[in-house]
Amino acid sequence: MGGKTKIFPYPVYALSYGDGYIVASGGGGGDDYGISDRIEVYTFGNNPKSNDLHLKSTTTEQNGVLDSIDFLPKHKLWIGSLDDSTLLFSYNPKRGFRILAKFKTDQSKKDPKLTACRFGGNRDMFVTCGNDGCVRVWKLTDKLLKQIRSFHDQSHSDDGESTPQYPPTEISSPCPIGGIGDLTVEPSPIDPLSLEDSLSDTVPSVGNFGDPNSADFEDIQYIDRPPADQDGAVEGTSKARERKKNMNKYQTEGSDMVKLVLKHNDHKKLVNDSCISGDSKLLVSVSANHIIAYNMNPARFVCEEMRDWNFKFCRFIDTRSCDGKYTLLTCEWTNKKPMRTTASLWFIDTDHEKFILLKHVKVGEVKCSALALSGGDSCFALGFGTGLVSIYRAPSMSLIRSETRHMFPVTDLAFTSTKLISSGADFYVVTGDIYKSQVLKYITMSMPIAIFISVAIKLCFSVKIERFKELIWSC
Repeated sequence: MGGKTKIFPYPVYALSYGDGYIVASGGGGGDDYGISDRIEVYTFGNNPKSNDLHLKSTTTEQNGVLDSIDFLPKHKLWIGSLDDSTLLFSYNPKRGFRILAKFKTDQSKKDPKLTACRFGGNRDMFVTCGNDGCVRVWKLTDKLLKQIRSFHDQSHSDDGESTPQYPPTEISSPCPIGGIGDLTVEPSPIDPLSLEDSLSDTVPSVGNFGDPNSADFEDIQYIDRPPADQDGAVEGTSKARERKKNMNKYQTEGSDMVKLVLKHNDHKKLVNDSCISGDSKLLVSVSANHIIAYNMNPARFVCEEMRDWNFKFCRFIDTRSCDGKYTLLTCEWTNKKPMRTTASLWFIDTDHEKFILLKHVKVGEVKCSALALSGGDSCFALGFGTGLVSIYRAPSMSLIRSETRHMFPVTDLAFTSTKLISSGADFYVVTGDIYKSQVLKYITMSMPIAIFISVAIKLCFSVKIERFKELIWSC
């Protein structure tokens, strides 16, 4: 297993990287194992080259496990899918977490569940899709953006000093493997801004294995409740009901934190994934054997593609998209045996309203469970049910490296500028370089140049030999 491995006290189901932080969510077990559902923030510490993860803050106030997490750098805003709802939250190192909005998004009557929740485009938008077969695009409102700015601006007092912290509190409760116990922490104060105004739950009316105890747990911040309740111990029924009641009070009617700007249900069944192009003009969604492209403004159907494949993931390659011509990456698997998983590169021509398959590469023989696209769209990573993680170059679809990082299925992947972070159902998070080494990276990059120079030298040398022979014969 490559890279640096960290054991968590819970299985991580979703993670994302942004602004120097790794945000992870997981939990489960409840009364059986005592693992509370939580969101946690980690950093790489003071050494940017280090792969060691250091816990900085944690919360359980979201009341559940996030199945997907995404980050919007422009506003330092995080988004996550929580069962049938969307959660918007921010993190500040001096104040901890701030849940800004939570609203029901999937309207399925039998099994409401979000499958994707992702920022996209350049107009403060995000897209959601799920079991109800409906794809929705939302826009952040000025009120929400104002609260985000206020949250981050108030991390310093008027005289420029940090807001005061609560005095250290001892935690001496039992904890699960690798959990937080017998620790002294310095929690951040409860956010003084009105929670009633900021937390809403409604759809707007618009129609190698590591040491479990090796983590650095200093300066852990808890904002959701007193530190004594944050050690992962089993919660009583009364506390669980109280937390649910507290979240329900945030579910008010007439939310103006987000605005629904586009909605379609052309899939008429579960939607696996959806994404918005970088120019905010095109929306693509995938389901079993179906890809649909929608124009954003004005909202209209553009084109669709039907294949005997089960499409699982889709991402725009924005660096290769412009002027109504888009490049789309998808991951899918065949419905017939023997099953195989493939990655495909599509060209979407909105003028002629059609999909064109550019490349189609086999990437495995088991189902893909996670996909991540690097910054700059230079490469993408795939995680599989066997614990295998593979990294590919995005335009050429050529393999960079492949390794088995986990014993159980890969649950999520996230790129930093130089690293790939993977989480698995085996309680492990693994951090490793995208390339096997920087030396190998430069060797790989310089190989075509070296070959060209070598061929050029041989050609020149052969020409000189021929001329020399001609001179000999002439004499």
